[in-house]
Order: sequence, then structure tokens, then C-alpha cells
Amino acid sequence: MENSSPTRRKHVPTALMREKLIATVVTLTQSIPYSEINARRIAEEAGVDPKTIFRCFPTLQDLYLATLADMHQRVVELIAGGEGGDLRPVAMAEEMTRFAVWMNLTGVASEQINSVNNGGETSLKPYSLALLGIGDETSTRAQAAVYCLMMSFLTAQVTVAPLQKSVFAPDVLNDATALLFALSQQLPDVTKVLRWSDHSA
Repeated sequence: MENSSPTRRKHVPTALMREKLIATVVTLTQSIPYSEINARRIAEEAGVDPKTIFRCFPTLQDLYLATLADMHQRVVELIAGGEGGDLRPVAMAEEMTRFAVWMNLTGVASEQINSVNNGGETSLKPYSLALLGIGDETSTRAQAAVYCLMMSFLTAQVTVAPLQKSVFAPDVLNDATALLFALSQQLPDVTKVLRWSDHSA
């Protein structure tokens, strides 16, 4: 009788396993309710033992934050490539925003969520402003104000619009978009009226 040894799982380097787990969570955010994304479901989808998750991440929250960071990087790459020029959220941006809101509502501190991407300040902001034709010649105060309007508009389309369809009707969204583009074109004159220069208080 031949001796049989138990089948051993192939060892996957931690870095690759982290990437696999993050990709798995991204997939799950697009297919099941967030409340069902737990260690058992992630492990099942990834084809690993649940203990593997905690060898790669101290907690599920750490995995969620890493997933959010991955989503953010994808959004930056999409916008840098020219997507989102109509001020409509790119697909991954919608999922990223919903996932971040859900994390916050389930107890993850806002500071931890913002620390993942600095609120988009350093990476998303330049590309987003470029979509409106706003460059470095515009005062930093005006850039910050317009970026705030853009992010508020985009976030509202993801989180509020589905619940208030009469307010966010397609024609109204088109008008709001046109208004933002018109504002960007008139921004030099507007900043002069408001006295928003980099040398003013």
C-alpha cells in the first residue's frame, strides 16, 4: 500500500495574495450587498482559507482600506486618461464613493478613510481641474473652491441622486454641468470680483 501525503496548497507570496484579496473585495462590491462582504465570503470567492486574510491584513478593516486605496488609484488613472470629462462619475468612482460612505457608516473613522488618498487632494485634484480647463494661473483659493463644487456635484450624483430623481433629473444634471463649465470659463473675472488672488486674504 502506497503512502499518500496530504495535498499542500501552493504558497503564494504575501504581496500577490494581498493583491488577490483586494481584487476579490472590489469584485464583491460590484456584485453583492456590502454587508455580506465578510471574511468567509471573501475567502470563498478568492479560493483561500479565511485565516489567509489575517496573515495579509491585521483586520478586515485594513483590507477594506487597502481596497479603497486601490479603487482610488484606478479612478486617478481613468481620469488622467480623459474619462469623466462630462462631470459624470466614472464607474469605479461610483463604487469607491459608495464603499467609502458605507465604511464610514459602519464605524470606520473619517480620518482613516481620508488618509487613504488625502481626500483626493494631491492626486485627483489636478486632473479634475484640468477637465474644466483650470490651470496653475488660477489662484489656489479659486482652485480649491471649484474643486469643492466638482466633488460635491459628483458625490451627490452617486449618493443622493438615486433617492431624489426629480431633483437630479437628467436635464437638470445637464444644466448643472453646463453651469460649472460656464463658471470655469468666467473664473478669471469672478476671482477678480471676489478679490481671490494668491496675495489676498
